This record gives sequence, structure tokens and C-alpha cells, in this order.
Amino acid sequence: SSGINAEYGGQSSLKDAISLFGEDNPLTALKVNLEGVDPDDAFSSVPYEKGSTFLFYLETLVGGPTVMDPFLREYIQHFAYKSIKSEDFVSYFKSKFPGVEVDWEGWLTKPGMPLVVPEFDGSLQRAVEGLVGRWAEGK
Repeated sequence: SSGINAEYGGQSSLKDAISLFGEDNPLTALKVNLEGVDPDDAFSSVPYEKGSTFLFYLETLVGGPTVMDPFLREYIQHFAYKSIKSEDFVSYFKSKFPGVEVDWEGWLTKPGMPLVVPEFDGSLQRAVEGLVGRWAEGK
């Protein structure tokens, strides 16, 4: 799953960006009002890494990648060639998973680190890093 990279580079990058902006900076929320804000000042890894963490969290709620992946394919197909807002994603998700409780307001509008950082399985990445280290040492 996409969580492996998030455990290492992604979460570290997210923590660094939030530290740079400040924990309470509105630019560290997923849903940001950019009116009157220079886009260069707002650009960071926050929407990518926090958004990825959010999607991974949703994946854990709905039953894993075997459930989430088909949902995402259907979502992309449904909204293809359209401009949409966060509310469109929320409504679509709720229509497909009516029994799943999510703190949408908190996840989308609360600045700082994500509400929940799911447990990421980094075992494959650690194995690869071990092989890279052995290769670099000529073993």
C-alpha cells in the first residue's frame, strides 16, 4: 500500500513543513482559503502528505485496499473532466460508505498534523534498505 513511503519520507516531510509554517497556520490544513495569499507562500508538501495520510486513514476505515482502490477508480471515473470541491468528495464517499464515521471537519480544516496517523507497514522498505546497504558495502 501507499503507506510504506509515508512512514519514512512522507511523514518526515509533513512534520518539517508544519514546523516551518507553524502548527496553527491555516496553510497546514487540507482545505485552505487562498484568497489574498501568494501561491508561492502556500506551496508545500502539506496537501500531498497530509492528503495521502487522510486517504490511507480512510482506507483503513473501509476495509483496506481491496475496498478503497475500486472506490477511488469509480470516484475518478465519476468526476472525470470536472472541477470539484472537497464537499463533492465527502458527499460521494458518504454515499458509498454510509456507515463509516469520519470527522470530516477536523480532517479538512484543522491545521497541523493529521488527526490520526495510521500504522504504516514499513517492513518491505526496511528490507530494501538493508539490501541497498549491503550492495553499497560490496557484500
